[in-house]
Amino acid sequence: MASVHLKPIGAVILFLCGLSMVYYFTTGGGEHLQKYEGKTVSMKALLSAAITLAKKGGKIVKEIGKNSHDLGVRMNSYPNFSLFF
Repeated sequence: MASVHLKPIGAVILFLCGLSMVYYFTTGGGEHLQKYEGKTVSMKALLSAAITLAKKGGKIVKEIGKNSHDLGVRMNSYPNFSLFF
């Protein structure tokens, strides 16, 4: 059966991370988030923004694909797995 051994430096890093989290939460580290309380975002507006960004990203990818001959890269519609078999 395999076992996990924690190195001393890993224990120190884990302890410091835990200590910093305790410090952050006990000193009111998340107070800057309170200014957004009560404000809501419409799901319709959020979905609309996501679709718009996806369309813009698709146009950029399409443009890169058209100009791939300048980069010396061949664009395939499927990945080349022949390197692995």
